[in-house]
Amino acid sequence: MDFGTGPTEGEAVYNYVAPNETPQAVDFPGANAARKNDSGSQVNTFYYLRDASSYQTMGSAIKTLLSEVSLIYKFSPPELTYKFPFKVGDSWESVNDIVESGLATGTGRKEEQTKVIARSSVHVPQGDYAKCYLVQIREHAKYSSGEEITRIDYAWLVPGVGAVAYIYSVNGEQNEVFSQASSFWRLKFKGPTSRAHKHRVQMF
Repeated sequence: MDFGTGPTEGEAVYNYVAPNETPQAVDFPGANAARKNDSGSQVNTFYYLRDASSYQTMGSAIKTLLSEVSLIYKFSPPELTYKFPFKVGDSWESVNDIVESGLATGTGRKEEQTKVIARSSVHVPQGDYAKCYLVQIREHAKYSSGEEITRIDYAWLVPGVGAVAYIYSVNGEQNEVFSQASSFWRLKFKGPTSRAHKHRVQMF
């Protein structure tokens, strides 16, 4: 798959950092890894709980250029993002309660079904990766605001790097092979991981 060219607004830069190096660390006291995604218009910091068997997302903090306050999402229990080891054909599910705080407040509940559907190579602005897994994520979420989301997403995952490309369907999509997306991003640059934290943030 070649994602080497396209609009620059779909490019992202991310860096793995120690959770205690981030302003929102107090909201995620159990996190042992964190990743900052910078898309230019906003920075989304994800907080993880990782061990040898899984990669769980505790939540995230979204900071836009237009606000001094972050929007914080907390998942309870932590979302089962990846289950290790995995191979093509494997799948897993996660059901989580959501609490929003900071820029907005509210609650919600999310259900996700994840399936590893293929293995191939991928090219993004960051570089070429010969070993890449294509993962499908089906999401359904309801929020106290009345918002309801039903979506099909695809992520291209590279061992030791993480997601290098991600595409989101429009809300309400039911067709796995959709022709219209709500958003898409691809990895432009992955910052270095410090030696002290490398063992904690290795993806798989």
